[in-house]
Amino acid sequence: MNWRPRFIYVLILLGGMLYLSFVSRPSLQSHGQFQPLAVLPFDENTLTVITLNMLHDYPEFSYLQQRIALVQDALQVMEPDIVLLQEVPWRPDIGYAAQMLANGEFAWAYARANGNRYLLRFEEGEAILSRYPLEVVEVHELKPQSRPLEHRIVLHARAHFPQGDLDLFVTHLTHRNAQVNAAQAAELYRYVEAAAGDASALIVGDFNAQPDEPSLQHFSGWVDLFLQAHPNDPGFTCCVNNVTSTSAAPNKRVDYIFFRPGTSAPFLSVDEVNIILNQPIDTPDGLLWLSDHFGLLARMRLSAKE
Repeated sequence: MNWRPRFIYVLILLGGMLYLSFVSRPSLQSHGQFQPLAVLPFDENTLTVITLNMLHDYPEFSYLQQRIALVQDALQVMEPDIVLLQEVPWRPDIGYAAQMLANGEFAWAYARANGNRYLLRFEEGEAILSRYPLEVVEVHELKPQSRPLEHRIVLHARAHFPQGDLDLFVTHLTHRNAQVNAAQAAELYRYVEAAAGDASALIVGDFNAQPDEPSLQHFSGWVDLFLQAHPNDPGFTCCVNNVTSTSAAPNKRVDYIFFRPGTSAPFLSVDEVNIILNQPIDTPDGLLWLSDHFGLLARMRLSAKE
């Protein structure tokens, strides 16, 4: 038996895995423009927050450019103040999707969770867009990993409002292993409590866990804004099987906006919370969903004191 071809194949495979494990890893430094480039008219006493898992869909990237453009159009219509995104891609033909969506109007911060734009020509991570200045921008890797080439992070920034500072956290936990998901959720909880201190905070993202799963028990002391507004609605946001499907039947609630009141301003009172981006868009290419997840929108009021 000629063992050399197999040996060479194994060496190439191991070398490829080592290369990927070296270059595809989180960046603990964020990129972005932390001050808004344009000051547009908006109500400083209200706060509209949107979250969405954008679906980078590596390696197929199904209709990615078109879907990013549709998300940008939707943001123009809904006029949010804060946008917290997961699976935000960088590709050579797109650049930073977060910068594209900021459109010169928002401050923006982005951190890589997986990939490497220099060595792999693709990466993805979490992003925050804000009409208000962003300060104290930090990245924290969540452990453990569910597998060697999958990394999870939380991106943290402090938005400066006239009424006070609000800490923002956006994350995307693993879907591959429930025990690892729960451990990442516990690490997220510890990080948020330490990073936010006594400040008010929004903790947002794709937790890949449903309300009755152990991961969500860590956040039982925080306000689940959708549940508070719709106690009898299952709130399903996942998943669309194919971005070109004519219909969708989501059966999981995995996307959340949590609010943790702090002892310092601003204080938030919730006006409405809704599921958004839950219909396909009629495009020249046919019906197209913006992602495999629906988004969430929360409208709140800001005050400097209770």
